[in-house]
Amino acid sequence: MVPEQIDYDAAANEWLQILLMLCWIIVIPTLILGFRRLYEWLYPDQGPTYLERHTGLNLDRSDDAEPMILPLVNVNVAPSSDTARLKMGMLEAHLLPPPVYPPARAVQLMQLYKHRWAIAGGWAIDLFLGVQTREHEDIELAVFRSDQGDLRQHLVGWNPTYIIPGDKPRELPWPMQENLALPIHEIHTRPPQRDLADMEFLLNETDGADWIFRRDPRVRLPLGAAIMRGDGGVPYLAPEIVLLYKAKHPRAVDEQDFQAALPMLDDVRRQWLGAALNTVHPGHPWLAALNETNRQSP
Repeated sequence: MVPEQIDYDAAANEWLQILLMLCWIIVIPTLILGFRRLYEWLYPDQGPTYLERHTGLNLDRSDDAEPMILPLVNVNVAPSSDTARLKMGMLEAHLLPPPVYPPARAVQLMQLYKHRWAIAGGWAIDLFLGVQTREHEDIELAVFRSDQGDLRQHLVGWNPTYIIPGDKPRELPWPMQENLALPIHEIHTRPPQRDLADMEFLLNETDGADWIFRRDPRVRLPLGAAIMRGDGGVPYLAPEIVLLYKAKHPRAVDEQDFQAALPMLDDVRRQWLGAALNTVHPGHPWLAALNETNRQSP
């Protein structure tokens, strides 16, 4: 009986085919992943967002996509991790169903910002009063010039620009690593999602533990008094500071804000605002109303 001969060449070919299949199973996905990483690097706006990568959410950003309705951030809760803060803050405005209360939207944007900030402008007056007294065209946020590097990093993807003041103001892109010096103080942001309104950031000055009025460094206030907290802990700029900024060229809405806030200002705030106006704008029409309120105050 002749023993059965083993075809070693055929067996080797079978094993080679198995090894090639395993290689393709491993190599092809690796190549695909590598090309995707390269694509994201070359075209960052087209790849998944930071929120998608770190929370596992799959966001459809097409024009006809239905926005995902999720609860607004609860500023009284301290999330335990960056992922939790992202999920609570919902930095991607596409997740928010319009209309959204603008101060809450600002809180969401600034959820991971590690420095002092506060809502400014007309919304700050309404937060001080505890009620919305009028319509607002935009929302302004006060930040501090000394923190601008971290602010620029925080605004990656928001296409920030800054305004060069003058008779003919110019708007320029704000590149990374560029330090903005006085008189530049106004920064605009344009979010990637169309349903989120633009936000304006105002660079404020400090000297140690004091807030300083940009237009006259003689006018100052301790930082602890310059930023107040509204319902839910929303930070806002003190009303006397907001009104001092508005006093330079008061518009109709500024007059409305002054008249709304004046009866609610306590003696300390009225006296500070009066002294600041006497320093910066002597003879300002608001001084008469402040003095009259001071006389009527018990």
